[in-house]
Parts: sequence; structure tokens; C-alpha cells
Amino acid sequence: MTWFSLLFSALITTLTAVLLLAMPALVPATLPLGVSVPLGRVKETVIRVAVRRFRIAVVAAYLVCLALAIVFSALSPAVGAAAPVLLFVILGAVAYVVTRSAIARTKREENWYAGVPVRLAADVTASSSGVRTPVGWYIAALVPFAIAASIGVVAYPDLPDPLPIHWGADGVADGFATKSVWSAFGPVLIGLGIVALMFALSFLIRVSPARRVASDGPELAARRTWAQQSLAGGMLAQLSLVLALEMSALAIISWLAPGEAWLMITNIIALLVLLVIVIGVYVVQYQRAMSAPGPVEAASAGTPGSATHPTRAVRPDAPDDDRFWKAGLFYVNRHDPALLVPKRFGVGWTINLGHPAGIAIGVVLLLVIAGGITLAAISPGSHH
Repeated sequence: MTWFSLLFSALITTLTAVLLLAMPALVPATLPLGVSVPLGRVKETVIRVAVRRFRIAVVAAYLVCLALAIVFSALSPAVGAAAPVLLFVILGAVAYVVTRSAIARTKREENWYAGVPVRLAADVTASSSGVRTPVGWYIAALVPFAIAASIGVVAYPDLPDPLPIHWGADGVADGFATKSVWSAFGPVLIGLGIVALMFALSFLIRVSPARRVASDGPELAARRTWAQQSLAGGMLAQLSLVLALEMSALAIISWLAPGEAWLMITNIIALLVLLVIVIGVYVVQYQRAMSAPGPVEAASAGTPGSATHPTRAVRPDAPDDDRFWKAGLFYVNRHDPALLVPKRFGVGWTINLGHPAGIAIGVVLLLVIAGGITLAAISPGSHH
């Protein structure tokens, strides 16, 4: 169905565009577009121009991809659902790499770090921010799985054999498998695995020591850590409930009404809308948490040497470690013992791909992605 592929592509592209447009405001001022700059240079004209050009490029790419989504959806639902999204991600990455280069070049030519004392701040023990893993949301996520499993047990004897396990972009089943516990309860089991993984990630975020942003003062650093740990943990927990509801609904629809394409399509669209809402709410909450000054920061506003008076900062500044950040996105430093480091462009942390454990994690992620793409490509054709 053309309208489904169009809605799917438009929703994913819109979510990605909103995140890209908001990102310059979510990162520390000393990391405009992922380029490390001294605190005293955060108001340079080249930075303001580069951020504005980045946002203009994102909007332009968004409009182009929406137009392509309309065209592609009319020609092929499968292409219309995926191609514009992939193209927008590529164009967004190109816009980021190109616009940030102006800041990096000016910083290098004018030697912004000349005479600027720098430091690298890090926690060497687990954080004690007081953030707790929101276990209640994960317990709630088990309820729809339990309901779906109960319905599945009752419906299993009457399920068709072969069983539909894959649906195309038009919501019509196009892949089948021999009826078994795995083929019938696959969505429920996979959903439980995803929820368990998100719970583990939430716990890891809470307990893992992570490097602080060096240009943050003590109060801002503590507030940033709390906001990222608390909001990231809450977002993962609520996304777990959303995924549990949607995957349970997917399983029930596949058992009781596999031929009703509109139900499958509605379920997928509902999932996308809920994802956009949850992520959007947490982006706004993080921005508010970081923009409101704490009591110490408010009291010292305008005071020379304070975080709110960057042109006369006297404390050590952020390090000029751009050489370890490939395109401002991937951190590769085999001499750095830290596994987790703050993202240059985004909220939260990323892995050090120069660390042995970071390399292992990167390889596993690539294998998982490659495996998922391979299975998606061959499963429908191998079970017709």
C-alpha cells in the first residue's frame, strides 16, 4: 500500500530530522558539531555560521527525501519505505562532516588552543548520582508478553501450517515457516530478549564510570551526569513498554488475523508514532535540565572565571583531542584506558574503538547488523 510506505518513511525521516536539528543544542558549548574548542571561543562567528548551515542542510535534505518518499511510494512500496530514510541518514552525515570542517579549519589556522590550559576529567569509580533503574516500567513490559503468550497457547493448535512469519511493505504475508514453538512465539521471545537487553543497558548506564566533559564545572558536570543517566534510563524503560505492547500485538495479529493487512500496518504506524513521542519528550526534558542553571552557577553568573563567563575562564579547559575522533563520531585511541567516553555529537556515551573491549563490541555489532540484513533478505524467499 502506497500510503503505508509513505507514512512509514515520513515518520522515520521526521524523527531523524528532529534529532539532528536539536543535537547542536544538546551537546556542550565546547563541542560545536563535534569539534573541541576552548571555552573562550564558543561564541566565534564561524561556529554560529557552521551550525546554521548544518541546520539549513538538514532541512533541505529532509524536504528532498519527503518528495522522494512520495515518488518512490507510488512506484514501489518497499523502496518508498526504506530508500528515503537511508538517503536522509547519508545526507545528514555528509552535512555534518562538511559543515564541521569550517570550525576545525579555523581552529587550526588561528591556533585557538595556544596558551590554553587543558585537562581530561574522568570518574575512576562508579557514579553515585542516586539514579535508580526504573524497574517498574520493565515489570509492566512483561504484562503484554504474558497476555500474548496466554493467547498463543490457546490458539496454537488451530494455527495454520505453514505459518506466516514475514510481511511485506504492503502488510501482506510474504514469508512462511513450518509451525513450531519458535515460529509461532518468535515475536514474543524476541521481544523479551530486547526488553532484557534494554534493562541491561539501563543498568550499565547507571553504574558505569564515564569520562566527564572537561569544560564543565563540578555542578554542571554532576547535573549533566544525572540528566543523562536518569533520562536515558527512563527513556529506555518506556521504550521497552512500547516495544512490548507492539510486539505482543504483532504476535496476536499474526495468530488471529494474519490476512488483515490493515491491522499489521496500523500496529507498525502506532509503534513509530509512540517512538517519536517518547524520544521527543526526553530530548526536550534533557534540554531543559541542561539549560536551567543550578544554584552555584546562578550565583556566579557573570563572574570572571565562571562557567557562565567563558571569555575569562581560568580553570582548565577541554582537551584538543580531535585527532582521536574520526569525523567527530568515532573515538579511536588505543592509549586511552577508558571504554566509555562522552559523545561528541549526541547525548550519552560511545565506545572507544581503540580499546580491546571496544573493538570486540564493534565487531559484534557489525555482525548483528549484517546478520539481521541477511536474514531479512533471505527469509521470505526461503520459506514460501
